[in-house]
Order: sequence, then C-alpha cells, then structure tokens
Amino acid sequence: MDTGWFQSSRSAAASDNCVEVRITADEVGVRDSKERAGAVVAFARPAWARSSPTPRLDASTSRCDARGG
Repeated sequence: MDTGWFQSSRSAAASDNCVEVRITADEVGVRDSKERAGAVVAFARPAWARSSPTPRLDASTSRCDARGG
C-alpha cells in the first residue's frame, strides 16, 4: 500500500497552512506542502492512529480523515 502524497483533509484550501500526507503499509509521512523537498515527519501507523481522536483511512479515496465519522 502506498497512497502517494496528497493534501490532508484537515488542511484549509484557502490557507497557506497545508500539509501533505503519504500512507504506506508501515508508516504515515507528513510534510509541508510548500516545502516538498524539505523534511518529512514519519509516524509508525499505530502511533498515527493514537495521535488523533478518530483517525481513519478512507479506502475509496485513499485520504486520511482525522475528523472521524
């Protein structure tokens, strides 16, 4: 599994405060969308799941939604 980089659903479309997320079988990477060649913060998938009240991966869109539902 590798979703490739995509804009987080928690990023505001009209804001400069955007992050991109990439989910693989082992980890979740997060980077600043304005600094794509910059640093990536990587979380083991269990740690990512614990970092938000109800994070989930929508398999139909490969998007990560930390809002739950």
